[in-house]
Amino acid sequence: MDSTMEASKSPSNKIGSGTASARCPQLDESRQISFESVKEQQSKVWEAAVEESFTIEKGGRNDLFTIEAEDGVVDDALPVQNASLIESSAGQFWGWCSCRDFEREHVCPHLCAIRMHAALDMLTIPRE
Repeated sequence: MDSTMEASKSPSNKIGSGTASARCPQLDESRQISFESVKEQQSKVWEAAVEESFTIEKGGRNDLFTIEAEDGVVDDALPVQNASLIESSAGQFWGWCSCRDFEREHVCPHLCAIRMHAALDMLTIPRE
């Protein structure tokens, strides 16, 4: 991974205004994501999110989402992915996704799609 990608391990299990009460595996795997860097340095990931139609629904916590790719542009073993995305008070994004792309690249079209939907006021990304 390119060191300018700004991906790093999440320092804590903080979600929203409090600390997560149960240890949550995806929080340990959260990465800091610069979506501007993704657009510039990993444009194929960003473009896949633009080209795909997604159904995004809120999960059991304010930072959790289920996301389903509808057109088959995004190739993954599971049709529905689980994802977490939050924005820090400093404007940095921290995210996690259950897809293979996230495991390999620490960013994926699913997280990009969540960010795009938030930019269009179609959903809200919680602030830490």
